[in-house]
Amino acid sequence: MEHGWKNLKLLQIRKKKQVLILAHEFYPLNNGGTFRLGKFAKYLINFGWEVVVVAPDWRKDNVYHGKFDSSMVGMDPCEVIRVTVPPLPELSNFEKKLKKLQNYIMPDYSLHLGGLSEVIYKKSQELCQEKKFDAIFASSLPHYILWVGSRLHRDFGIPWVADHRDIIDHNIQSLPVVAQLKMRLNSVKREARLTKNAAVITTVSDALAYRLKERNRSPVHVIMNGFDEDDFQGIDRVKKSNETFNIVYAGSLFGNRDPKVFLDGIDLFFEKLPDLANNLRIEFYGKSSIEICPYIEGRISRKIMLLQGNVTHRSALEKICQADALYFMSHKAKGFFTGKLFEYLCSGRPILSVPGDGDVTDKLINEVNAGVVAGSTEEVANQLNKWLSSWKLNGSIPSLSRKELLNQYSRKSQANKLANILDGLIHDKPENN
Repeated sequence: MEHGWKNLKLLQIRKKKQVLILAHEFYPLNNGGTFRLGKFAKYLINFGWEVVVVAPDWRKDNVYHGKFDSSMVGMDPCEVIRVTVPPLPELSNFEKKLKKLQNYIMPDYSLHLGGLSEVIYKKSQELCQEKKFDAIFASSLPHYILWVGSRLHRDFGIPWVADHRDIIDHNIQSLPVVAQLKMRLNSVKREARLTKNAAVITTVSDALAYRLKERNRSPVHVIMNGFDEDDFQGIDRVKKSNETFNIVYAGSLFGNRDPKVFLDGIDLFFEKLPDLANNLRIEFYGKSSIEICPYIEGRISRKIMLLQGNVTHRSALEKICQADALYFMSHKAKGFFTGKLFEYLCSGRPILSVPGDGDVTDKLINEVNAGVVAGSTEEVANQLNKWLSSWKLNGSIPSLSRKELLNQYSRKSQANKLANILDGLIHDKPENN
């Protein structure tokens, strides 16, 4: 009896647990989802899981919105199978209308990005025939990734996790009533239908989890976004010049976030204390360099706005770490953390969050003493006065003082949570003899 137990134990030790990750956003695409999936792939091995990733072969000539990051080429934390991105077909106006109607009537079978769903599915199908995957992890948006995960489960019976980095209706209140209704009838029902056979659903916040629990039978778990301290290794955190007080914003103005309160606060600061305000510089990196333009033209503070354009992710982290302070805009939807916030927190630089969300991001920033939430024009101007006066006197302002509380948001900790979920799928799955 003891001999048989030992043989079983050895078999369990020798068996490699393997998970297939289906990704739309992956290196070298410099997007929020890339880091979530890339870090899962990197750290799951620490918890006994080997990973294979299937993702589009992103190149400079097929990446949208300038999101190709040359510094990420070759950043493969595991075996990565990249499939060729089909060229988008040139359609006549009639064909475009027909395709739009097809996508509305049969959204499950629509071909996303010119057939990318099909090539991802076919390559994943080949891999499932070659390897014995214990689980599949499919991360959305876009929805076609969930479509692939669902089909592979039907083909091979492999349990799968449907990950929602976002949901299609997380912030639709600002849309016209007809548009809201159409989205709920089409996209929301499609989302739930695609994940009907998922063993587990994961998402990035309690607020999204609440909505997903209302529309799905599968258990829902929260695995938040976070930071990887390895990304900051070797970065020089010493500011190059102390001639100006630099506030950095890195990224995009995603989700129709409005910088008006922040910019009005800077203008008010100029009106009250022009000599002190002339020491201030606001630097925008990434897509925000273009998106901010309509908001700053004609302002008194326009002369201190530096639009720095797209930079690599590594360069963005350097700019963040060398800033005097960081400008942050929380998501308009309640209960929603952006990935940017966690990198800001890891940098240790003080954060000025405007106007705040009156919810989870405000609570987190205050909990770890990471900075200040300014909800009005006057509060922005007053905080700038405090910071620049201190900077003039001391050459700097205090940095984050409770960084030890951030360990729970490390990418390694999050991979551990996912590993526990995947282990549960194996435990619940009947053995195949």
